[in-house]
Amino acid sequence: MEHRRTIIIVLSGAMSQLAIAATPTDYYKYYDTATYGTINNSYLKFNDWGYKGPTGVGANDFVVTSTVTGITGFDATRIGQEQNVRTLPADGLTPDARYNISSEYSYGDDYRNASMDNVITFDGWGYSMPESYFNNMQIDRAGNYYVPKSGMDFGFVDMFNYEDDGANVPLEPYGYPQAGAHDTIINFQPYGISDGKGWCGSVLASGAGETAIMAGQITFDIVFDVYANDGDPSTNSNPAPQVIPGLIMRSYGSYEITTELVGGERQTFNGSAVINNTNPLSNPLDENGEIIVNNNPALDAAYNNRVSFLGADVIPLGAWMSADSYDEFGNRVKDPITNRWLATVVPEGTPGAVWHSNGFGGKAFLMRADGERIVTFTGGPNRADWTDYAPEYIGLESLSPVPVPAAVWLFGSGLLGIACAARRRNDT
Repeated sequence: MEHRRTIIIVLSGAMSQLAIAATPTDYYKYYDTATYGTINNSYLKFNDWGYKGPTGVGANDFVVTSTVTGITGFDATRIGQEQNVRTLPADGLTPDARYNISSEYSYGDDYRNASMDNVITFDGWGYSMPESYFNNMQIDRAGNYYVPKSGMDFGFVDMFNYEDDGANVPLEPYGYPQAGAHDTIINFQPYGISDGKGWCGSVLASGAGETAIMAGQITFDIVFDVYANDGDPSTNSNPAPQVIPGLIMRSYGSYEITTELVGGERQTFNGSAVINNTNPLSNPLDENGEIIVNNNPALDAAYNNRVSFLGADVIPLGAWMSADSYDEFGNRVKDPITNRWLATVVPEGTPGAVWHSNGFGGKAFLMRADGERIVTFTGGPNRADWTDYAPEYIGLESLSPVPVPAAVWLFGSGLLGIACAARRRNDT
């Protein structure tokens, strides 16, 4: 892909950034029956909006090579920034596409025209994203992300806060459910079973707290402990764990996930990120679907450090787990306090590996949430203390577009990650 290289002046007027405005690209993941079960014509489509991360990394990249040290991947000796992210309740501002959502086991359009703001969809069912925390998120100076699994504190999913469009929806029990909180029949507890890695574009901004376009992505292995009949970890010690290796969560671009059960229903759900520091009611994209890097009308200091993240996938039929994920009797080894499985995904053929079957293999899900980013650490007062990119240009009011060496590229659409987690918007 050929990129257009330009130098621009950012909002502060004292710094300039090199921006790559790339052509928006679709990336596809197709789901085969051997891995995911009896599904037809099923795929996940991600459109990157033309975003590129540090050194031009994109949707299929999860490590960055430093332009200063030449080291590839996360460098714990050169931490540039640390941050925490916490999710926030739905604010109702995001112009989300609405869906007819089913309640579990009914497969009917029980929740008509439901808002998808801060909603998890699972096999067409709807759940609200609970309060969750992502702590001790580290970004090295090259832009590599490290998110420890111990820092991923997903809340317990057991409610659907239904918000309809107010268009003559009858009240229960004579018609469709009324707006408000609804207790779900199936509940689940997500948790990471591997550390997250990826890239984060906050190193591309003029400052860690700047009101700038930021986004990023991470990948990690995750488990959903599923509890039927309104169960929870305190009352049910034996959930049905669903292992999803290599879940990707992003804070930029848009997802479309489509699944079709053989002889069954075809489902499609869509979601888009609301980019960090942008007003969700404004469009940060131009007429070509590319991010506007200079004077983006969506950038708004009132939404500074507001972020979102989203991820989607299909649950596979199962996964290979390490031998020490089980005790000598073949039982899952669990944390005695949280009751979560102390599991590790390994490649097929690993000595002692044990096959784990997922009870919900072939079911699709999409997760998205609004959040707030809190920067807790930067490497020092000088720019080189927290980023490898872009020298300062002092006293320049404008710069003409000129090519520059790759070592000093700074990509003006700077990406921050789920964690840099960008607030999201769902579009269909």
